[in-house]
Amino acid sequence: MNYIAHSLISLEKDKKTLFGNFSGDFYKGKVEQLKLPSNILSGIILHRHIDTLTDTNNKLVSEIDNKYGHYKGIMSDIFIDHYVSLNIEKLTNNCKLKDVTDEIISEVDMYERYYTARFSELYKWIKYNDILNKYKDIKTLKLVFNGISKRVRNGEILNFAVDELERNYKRYEEIAIMEFLRVKREVK
Repeated sequence: MNYIAHSLISLEKDKKTLFGNFSGDFYKGKVEQLKLPSNILSGIILHRHIDTLTDTNNKLVSEIDNKYGHYKGIMSDIFIDHYVSLNIEKLTNNCKLKDVTDEIISEVDMYERYYTARFSELYKWIKYNDILNKYKDIKTLKLVFNGISKRVRNGEILNFAVDELERNYKRYEEIAIMEFLRVKREVK
C-alpha cells in the first residue's frame, strides 16, 4: 500500500529488487518456496523486512485514533506515501515525483510475466489512473481508502481515514517523514 516508500528504498538500495518490493504483498508463503528469479525474491524479502520495521515502533500508528484498530497500519502506510509524495524532492536530492513514478512504472512493467492475478488487476488500476502521482491529493486518498474498505472485512471505518488525516495534518506529516527515514536507515 505504500508503494512509493517501498520503491524509493529499492531505488536507493538496489533497483533490481524494486518489482519484488513493490508487489511483495501479492506473494504468499515462504520465499524459498516461490519459483521466481532471485532479484524478485530479494525484493519480496526486502518488502517483508520493511513491513516488519513499519509494524514495530511506528510512531504514526500509535498517534492514529484507536477506533481504527488494526487498520491503523494500513492508514499509516498510505499516509506515509502521501507525505513522501509531497516531500519527494527533499527526500531524493531534488527528483520530481513524476520522474520517480515513471521509473517505478517502467521497472514494474518489465516483470509482467511474473504478475499474480490479483497484482495484475490492482496494478492496472494504479497505472492507468496514475495513482502514484496522485497520492499527494486528498481526493485520491479517499478513493484508495474507499477501495480498500470494500476489500477487507469490516473495513467501512477506512472511509473516515482521510478525516483523521485532515484533523492532524501537520503533526502527521512530521511523524510520517520521520518514520520513512527511520525505516530507510534501518533497512540492511
